[in-house]
Amino acid sequence: MRVLVGAVHGARLGVKELSVVLLISTLLVAASLSAIRAGGIYRLAVKPGARASYIVIEALNVKVGGIQLNAGDRIDYVVTGKTTLDMRYYNGSVAFTIEIPLCDVKINGRTVMKNDTPQKLGLYMPYGPVGREYWEAQKMLLEDLRRGYEQSGKMLRYEIKYEEDVVSLSATLSGIGNEVEEHMVINVETGLLLKFEQTVRSPEGDIIRVFKGMLYETPETQEEQNAGGYGGWPPLLIWLIAGGLVVAGLVVVAVFMRGSRFSGLRAP
Repeated sequence: MRVLVGAVHGARLGVKELSVVLLISTLLVAASLSAIRAGGIYRLAVKPGARASYIVIEALNVKVGGIQLNAGDRIDYVVTGKTTLDMRYYNGSVAFTIEIPLCDVKINGRTVMKNDTPQKLGLYMPYGPVGREYWEAQKMLLEDLRRGYEQSGKMLRYEIKYEEDVVSLSATLSGIGNEVEEHMVINVETGLLLKFEQTVRSPEGDIIRVFKGMLYETPETQEEQNAGGYGGWPPLLIWLIAGGLVVAGLVVVAVFMRGSRFSGLRAP
């Protein structure tokens, strides 16, 4: 879930605006296995030691841990623990609580975070709650936020779509100075993040930040590749995409390949 709190280059956001961007990125996270909701909490089922790796497809003005990201860079996560995050209505009251993972994070093999929440670096979180019940709760929360922003002269547009075991979230927040647009694809059943895209535009419409990436591998997809399968992304295809030599349609088709395992937020 990549929730950009304080990481949106050039964006002057208030507390509520930051909470929406956090919500959008958190929706990007997912959890493997199963999640249990009890007492208003959507719980993680992912265990410490779980891994997920992503390849950067496009990056403009994205700096993480002192590293300027570029197409082709690799981001590796290892789950080390968990903490909780309150998801709030527009009026500030708590809608529900989710568990989110603590992670060790490496970029191209260099450690940039130890045992902390990736969103502090402006990164998406790879694991979060799973199941349609969780996503329906997020939909209700987004609708409340949409109405609240509309009353204050701002605009939040969103869409959540299901296709078999995959959910996609698109959301745009405008009227806050810069415009923030997010798109994420997550496996509902496992909660693993498959794809993320973020674009930030200035009030004049100029693109000032782009951050796009997709799942490279998990231990499961690596085992499939070692066995001669195609559960992960073949390295040649990844570099072709990173180099802009593959049309966008191919990327979309590949994202929805059932062999790939995504969360990686939103999903929280």
